[in-house]
Amino acid sequence: FAVEFALVAPLLILMVVGGFEISSLIRQKMAIQNAARIGAQYGMVRRPVQGDMQSVINAVRQTMPAEWNDMSLSTAAQVDASLECECTISGAIACSVGCAAGQRKLTFLKVEINKTYQSTFVYPGLSSTYQISDQSLVRLR
Repeated sequence: FAVEFALVAPLLILMVVGGFEISSLIRQKMAIQNAARIGAQYGMVRRPVQGDMQSVINAVRQTMPAEWNDMSLSTAAQVDASLECECTISGAIACSVGCAAGQRKLTFLKVEINKTYQSTFVYPGLSSTYQISDQSLVRLR
């Protein structure tokens, strides 16, 4: 029995540690998705005034864990919010420009979050850091 356990134990330990690592990565990815959605929802309720995105970025940062906002850490989250505009027929335009006659101008709020995931354990042959990101795009009225 001891010999069989000695052969199987490393595999079991690897499975448990791998499961922990994958679940931690998934949890952080879900937190990023949630924060991006909250930023988009905030922008829908409180539209950015004159393109000032700081209030949207602040709303996103308030939903994330505190250590993700510590810019001195290499694993800090990078948050960006921007307005994108397009005309119904001719396509993308600068938001400060109007559309040609007969076209409607559509304005979108885009919230992007990028974060470096640092693995808990070092695995030979695998990177110890991974980039995780998400974005949310909503049309403003």
